[in-house]
Amino acid sequence: VREATLEGQRIACHGPGFTLDDLRLALLGTFQPSNALAAVAAARLMGAPDGAVREGLERVRWPGRFQVVGRDPSLVLDGAHNPGAASALARSIRALFGDAPVTFVVGFSRDKDARAILAALAPVARRLILTADDFGYSPEVNAAVVAAFQTGVLRYASLMVKRPAAEAKTE
Repeated sequence: VREATLEGQRIACHGPGFTLDDLRLALLGTFQPSNALAAVAAARLMGAPDGAVREGLERVRWPGRFQVVGRDPSLVLDGAHNPGAASALARSIRALFGDAPVTFVVGFSRDKDARAILAALAPVARRLILTADDFGYSPEVNAAVVAAFQTGVLRYASLMVKRPAAEAKTE
């Protein structure tokens, strides 16, 4: 990685029999250069010309994966749905935003490892806003929030619960 900004990344890719320097990678995140290297190597094996590889890396978009949708304040969308993805998100946030205060708005499906995801995000969070569907929070999410407070990695959280549609209509 030669440069990483909110505009994209400048990278170089080297592999058996090829070197491509000064590539512009539109995707953000500390995890994307290694993904780009795999894509470049596959493209080279398939005989893709260098120009097509360069254009592909520059034009690729992946909505909801470290996607910057707002500035001042910055707003980043990321669908980190497992502990590894949450760790990558936390590293990427620190790499691009330094020690800037971060607020996470997070929602979990019941089948997700909420404790491990929150453990990865909490160290970079100033605030955490949890959202829930009509069924509320699972016991695992509640336990994960309590654990984050008990260990001191989280200092502020708020909970938002979507009201059932029938309740909302009667008001």
